[in-house]
Amino acid sequence: APRAAYSAIRAHCVESIGLVSVAGNKALMQKAGYVFERRLRDKAQSGTVRHTDASELNALDTIDIEVKASNRDLHDACNNQLYKIANSTGMGYSDLGKIFRRLFLKGSSDKKSGDVKLLSLEQPDYYAFVANNAELLKEAVRDAVSNNLPENQRLLAPTREKTFRLPQEVKFKYDASEKDQSLVDKNVYDGYRASACPRSDGEKRFEEFCQSSPRVKWFYKNGDKGSEYFSIVYLDNAGRDPLFFPDYILEDSEGTIWIIEAKGGQKKSGESENIDRFAGKKFDALQSYIGRHPGLKMGFVRYDQKSQRLCINTEQYTEDLDTFFWKLLKDVL
Repeated sequence: APRAAYSAIRAHCVESIGLVSVAGNKALMQKAGYVFERRLRDKAQSGTVRHTDASELNALDTIDIEVKASNRDLHDACNNQLYKIANSTGMGYSDLGKIFRRLFLKGSSDKKSGDVKLLSLEQPDYYAFVANNAELLKEAVRDAVSNNLPENQRLLAPTREKTFRLPQEVKFKYDASEKDQSLVDKNVYDGYRASACPRSDGEKRFEEFCQSSPRVKWFYKNGDKGSEYFSIVYLDNAGRDPLFFPDYILEDSEGTIWIIEAKGGQKKSGESENIDRFAGKKFDALQSYIGRHPGLKMGFVRYDQKSQRLCINTEQYTEDLDTFFWKLLKDVL
């Protein structure tokens, strides 16, 4: 997994920034917003307040400051940010540290693996680089392990599958403040209400569609963790194989079982509201699962604000709902 993650992060940095060689990469990364200096960058608030209340404090200007730092300060700041990046990306702290050193630190490499560095920084400069560029590095790692570019595709080894059966009983929470407390009789469980929570806006819209569509016989809202719920393994670019829990299983009027995932929609401007970076990989994993189980169907469902309609994709995942892969849900299901 560390080797796969190293390759994915390196490839993403090279492609997204246009890196060429160690000699010229520093200038290219500076142009992309990366900072190179042996000072620690921080933020401070500037202005005057008469009282220490929240409104006056929130009105202060935020300014960037630079702080002189010893090698020990740089080391501690680097480790602190490295922990934060690892925690927010799901990477192991030790593995991520090794990857960054192999990519950016002078003389630190795995010669057996044929490492090709992106930078060759002296140790204090490396510490400051990680500390000052934590946000950019975090986004780079997130994109690297999740992007769905063809060169990053890997085949997942066959996994052992077991038969899934709907749980006999499921406990749901309800939002008593919602105006609509009506029973949803197409849900497989008696007593399921329209105020069930937590649910995303996309999930609410999809359940409303199921309840009103004459082509949907019943639907099941899947859980998001636990062995009692339906899950599929997918593979990220770091070589990890987490579980994906599709949102819904349903049966249509022709007796076909569908597996559906509801994602964030798209604004009228064309801006995506989907926050799941792994959507493409999960789509491919679900499509592969359907391929192994003839008779089942699948789709990702998202809401298009421009047409004010739910759309479904059953063929090839794209983030842009304006592509022909996204069809009106009412025309497909």
